[in-house]
Amino acid sequence: MYLVWILRTHLIFTSLLTVIETGTGVPPATLAEFTLGGTSGKDNYDVSLVDGFNVPIQITPSVRSCHAPSCNADLGTGCPAGLEGHGGGSPAGCLSDCRVDPKPLNSPSCCSGQFKTPATARCFLLSKEHEKTDYCIPQCPPSGVPHYDYFKSKCPDSYVYAFDESSGSLWTCSNTDYTVTVS
Repeated sequence: MYLVWILRTHLIFTSLLTVIETGTGVPPATLAEFTLGGTSGKDNYDVSLVDGFNVPIQITPSVRSCHAPSCNADLGTGCPAGLEGHGGGSPAGCLSDCRVDPKPLNSPSCCSGQFKTPATARCFLLSKEHEKTDYCIPQCPPSGVPHYDYFKSKCPDSYVYAFDESSGSLWTCSNTDYTVTVS
């Protein structure tokens, strides 16, 4: 069974609001995310697994030169132990590491608290009396997300954690409509 939404810039907010209000997006949830006509006038879009995975999805711009990101793998099958989502007592997708983190407010998996900066190195040489030490601000690199490779290797176009920009998983396009296919 396939579900297809064709989103045009003048309908997107109404369409997505309806989807959100009907309960879609409860983790684990594969998301198609859009920012239309951003600061540069271009649309930004991505397939997000930040809240986990529940269905394969693809975003297809009508402009063929624009990238069509997708996550067509079934990440529910083979989901790492402890990340299995459940609905009505049966498996229902695969949660992200952040969604099962016991300390989500200060976690490298959630890029929160002391880990809320991107992976750019931020180290300083501190001088104390008669002692010099390196001090690095904790950051949020992919290595802080225990199952990053499980999600990224199967869905390389997907945005997997809060600061995943460096993996090339955010896309831009202009003057296009989008088809979102959920299968």
